[in-house]
Amino acid sequence: MKMLKKKATAKKAFAKKPVAKKEYDNTNSGALFPVEDKESESHPDYTGSFTDGDGNEFWLSAWDNESKAGQPYIKIKAKAKEGE
Repeated sequence: MKMLKKKATAKKAFAKKPVAKKEYDNTNSGALFPVEDKESESHPDYTGSFTDGDGNEFWLSAWDNESKAGQPYIKIKAKAKEGE
């Protein structure tokens, strides 16, 4: 019987406790997502958005590329979200 009581106590000790939700700070962060329906090779491979430290928002576009030396890299372009 003691064994059962210990298990129940251990389960209770490790039970998830409610966590206060923190508001997410998007400052100086963003995200890029793969483009599923590229219509041409010139269209970006990834699109998304970014918010800088002053709260300015930008659209992001990114392309998979390869240097002349054969080194893969990602080219990124940012455009201000004006009037949105």
